[in-house]
Amino acid sequence: MFARYLFIRKRIILFLHLIFKLFFEKKCSLQGTYLIVAMIVDIMESMKTIRVVAAILEKEGKILIARRLHGEQKDLWEFPGGKYEEGETGEEAIKREIEEEFDAEIEVRELLCTVEHQYDSFYLIMDCYICAFKTENIHLHDHSAIRWIDPKEEGIEWVPADRKVIKKYLESRR
Repeated sequence: MFARYLFIRKRIILFLHLIFKLFFEKKCSLQGTYLIVAMIVDIMESMKTIRVVAAILEKEGKILIARRLHGEQKDLWEFPGGKYEEGETGEEAIKREIEEEFDAEIEVRELLCTVEHQYDSFYLIMDCYICAFKTENIHLHDHSAIRWIDPKEEGIEWVPADRKVIKKYLESRR
């Protein structure tokens, strides 16, 4: 959460600097300055925080990655997962998400890490679990493709937050 604090602090300082320049250099009236402040408050309130879970599914030295099917990050690779539902633990959330996305059961082995990432319109906090499938058959519902890759494979077009996850995964396996 400290990274989010620094991000918001930087934005506030930039906005205050803009207001100072506009008002005190007589480029904007007091009423115009109030409108700018109102817009800044709206922008800051729209920066929501989203908490999600992700599964790093392991099998025979490889990890599963999934290609996003929808959204602005369509066709980028990610570790599967999704949002928490109210009252869920991390393990409950990742089991439910993998069941929904792949019609498959998993074994949760350990919490690898929690990563934070600032996107343009939201702040992401992602709890990442090392897992394994309990079942062999999986069906894609939320992804266009999956791949089992060597964790050291380069050239993967990752969703931005997942770049941090793969780095932490590789560090943990040295």
